[in-house]
Amino acid sequence: MSSGFQLFYQAEQFYSQGNVDGAFEHYQKAIKKITKDENLLAALRALSPDPTFPQETLGAVWRNFLGFFKDPQMRKNKENSPEAYKLLYRYRPKSDNDFSRFRTEKQTLYLKGMKITAGLTLGLMAWDGQDRPAAAKYYRQAIDLAATHPGYNDRSQSTDNWERYVASEVNDMRDNLRMLLLNDEANARIFAEEFGVGDGSGEHRKDILQGLGYIRFEADGTLKFVPNVTIAGDKCGACGKREVKLMQCGACQKVKYCNAACQKGDWK
Repeated sequence: MSSGFQLFYQAEQFYSQGNVDGAFEHYQKAIKKITKDENLLAALRALSPDPTFPQETLGAVWRNFLGFFKDPQMRKNKENSPEAYKLLYRYRPKSDNDFSRFRTEKQTLYLKGMKITAGLTLGLMAWDGQDRPAAAKYYRQAIDLAATHPGYNDRSQSTDNWERYVASEVNDMRDNLRMLLLNDEANARIFAEEFGVGDGSGEHRKDILQGLGYIRFEADGTLKFVPNVTIAGDKCGACGKREVKLMQCGACQKVKYCNAACQKGDWK
């Protein structure tokens, strides 16, 4: 059976030959092979001069694997690549899957970086799918997780290529989250003014506004303008946070809250 590095090398060859599907398949096989029974942090034999390119085989494979979901030209998504998406989703920020092979402190920290970048990728995919509440959720979870380790939260405090890679991803997507939330507030107000539905909340949170748009940072550092906007209008009646899953008050059946604490605080 091929090793994780051999599968990675084969994936690189496929990609250089223009066989995108073959490369994508072998990246997945390499991740599964390494995380199943190989040295999780084995050094990559051929290192890149790029200071953000991971120096571990697992990190290099993971970075390239995520690239297929992030690059719109690859057209990889949950619908046409269900097994690959399942692998990505397994590493989401709040995953409760078994990661018992990540035992040491260094391995656990590496796993955290994988979860952060998985969350950012899921957020980007949700945004492309016009599910902006889900995008905000994944972005928040990933950025909150990054905040628990200085090297992932701030590139100036990163100590190696892997941390610099994760920190760079976090920095770009932090800007996306900020723009997403600002756009939601503005577009919810526009929606309310144009269509007379209060503050744009409730069942209208996924309505599309034609003619408006938003700017997003792409994976390659460029900016992209998207002309149609899907607003996330559900807003907590107490703290004002917009979220994908708010709970409706059982008493009035009108106001929605983040949690019981917000509900109690806003009881009057």
